[in-house]
Amino acid sequence: MKSAIALGRAPGATLVAQYVRMSTDQQQYSIANQCACLAAYAASHGMHIVESYRDDGRSGLDLGGRPGLQRLLDEVRRSPRFEAVLVFDVSRWGRFQNADESAFYEYLCLTHGVRVIYVAEPFGDGQSPMAVLLKGLKRSMAAEYSRELSAKVSAGQRRLTSMGYRMGGAPGYGLRRMVVDAKGERRGVLQPGERKSYPTDRVTLVPGPADEVATVRWIFEQSAAGVPTDHITRRLNLVSTQRRWTKTAVRSMLCNDKYMGVNTYGRFTQVLKHRLSSQPEDTWTRSPGAFEPIVSPELFLKAKAARQKRCAAVSDSDALAALRRLLREHGQLTCGLIARSPSVPSPQLYMRRFGSLRRAYELIGYVPARDISFGEKKERIAVWRDSVTAFAVDLLTDAGSAVRRSGWTMTVDDAWSVAFQLLQASKDHRRWKWRVPAVSRPADLIIFIRMAPDASAPLDYLVLPSNASPAWPALITEQPDVSARFFMFPSLAILLDLAALSRG
Repeated sequence: MKSAIALGRAPGATLVAQYVRMSTDQQQYSIANQCACLAAYAASHGMHIVESYRDDGRSGLDLGGRPGLQRLLDEVRRSPRFEAVLVFDVSRWGRFQNADESAFYEYLCLTHGVRVIYVAEPFGDGQSPMAVLLKGLKRSMAAEYSRELSAKVSAGQRRLTSMGYRMGGAPGYGLRRMVVDAKGERRGVLQPGERKSYPTDRVTLVPGPADEVATVRWIFEQSAAGVPTDHITRRLNLVSTQRRWTKTAVRSMLCNDKYMGVNTYGRFTQVLKHRLSSQPEDTWTRSPGAFEPIVSPELFLKAKAARQKRCAAVSDSDALAALRRLLREHGQLTCGLIARSPSVPSPQLYMRRFGSLRRAYELIGYVPARDISFGEKKERIAVWRDSVTAFAVDLLTDAGSAVRRSGWTMTVDDAWSVAFQLLQASKDHRRWKWRVPAVSRPADLIIFIRMAPDASAPLDYLVLPSNASPAWPALITEQPDVSARFFMFPSLAILLDLAALSRG
């Protein structure tokens, strides 16, 4: 959030902005306290606050979820009317898990003539060796606090799971969330979107309406009797008027042991804003008998065994024959179409059997038209990677830097390195987009060359520090958002600025 501060300006006062952040909605006084401290500092140092940027209830782990900081950095790049940014302390600037990422954003402000002043820190905006050392220590401490807190929260959630309490998420069809107090007494059922009122309350699962419970049991009974998932899905849709069933939903239900009363935590983790990842089963925390079961353990395991037997019974030739029938019926094949078709095995089966959907397509002689176009453009833009890398080498060499090239990576003045990657456009719902891939760390900077949709020429350059990869934008659209624009440059002139610094 950005707002202008309408205060009287003292003659000769330094124009500054302020940035404030609180982590949770419960810290209702945090923003006010920070603003009071920043205002007092500004008054005592001959400063006038002209802009205010704030992030309410925002985690400091990355840049992606902080529109206030994104707008501040975007303004810094566009001729700001302030000379400095006041921040309460290093932790309010961010608890970035890589301390270099925090330093990178501060450095970008500095290169555009804007100082970052931490008013509650002893070093303020100092750049002396001792100040730089202390600032780095504070950044590491801010990051470590989040890591320690994450570990404590995870341990607490595992303990509560083992006690039979639900750790969040939708209850699932046939189940409802029940609030219980500290003594285990039931308070009532939570409706969708509702949250418990007291911190000491806990949530458990209970059977839902009788008709939903009966449907869940019927699904398990059918599966245990050997009825394929697609047949079950078709029968459900013939009689259901409340919802549209899919094979994925039915399969997910049949695989979830909460229906036999088991409380499970840790199937997937997303620690400190990193990507969601599945975890091995031996790391899960499980509490059998935590909930009132809808189906018995015997029925659950019988249905599981029947599904495994059915999957093994589908031969490769049968699976490919089903794909051919679907192709004849619709004239094309997509992952979503396969998943929605009851008479065709799941996309996951094709991936397990043949390595990928593309390989399964090849075996039945199907070539998606979009993939042909994409492949042609990929070949067309390949030459640009070498061309841009060669141009960058010449550009920096002419400027006086010592440049060593190895493939698409170059080392500048033996001080820093940069690697070049291509971003190819793809179309989704009539809009062009560019996906930014995760890459190993081949250099200090990764420059992604964003190519035009027709692969004719580069549009611009996305310059990203490799040590801040968790904060990289995952997707660039035709109208990039602030977090992406901050890293985008119309030319490679930024390399000249960086090289000038490395040459001293």
